[in-house]
Amino acid sequence: MSLAIINMEEGMTTSKTEQIELRLSSGQKRLIEQGAALQVLSTSDFVIRSALQAAEGLLRNQQIIMLSPEGQQAFLAVLDAPPEPTQALKDAARFYHEHVVDDLKG
Repeated sequence: MSLAIINMEEGMTTSKTEQIELRLSSGQKRLIEQGAALQVLSTSDFVIRSALQAAEGLLRNQQIIMLSPEGQQAFLAVLDAPPEPTQALKDAARFYHEHVVDDLKG
């Protein structure tokens, strides 16, 4: 699985063609406008920046694996001495290369 993290600054300088519509209370809008003013940003840039920071933080947290010291040692031991592949794994790799990789090559 691959995951792309969007660079927050990239979204501030590139051509903007996409749109998100929001419904919020007047109190929420005032709060956002006050936050934008404190950072000397337009309301739109403030909302975009804040949403991107929240999304990046959530995605980053999905990439972190927490292990106990014992778990760390077990993980490193497997990396240092991986088990021999089983016949089922070899068959799966062969199937993948024959049916996926070769199809991609055309």
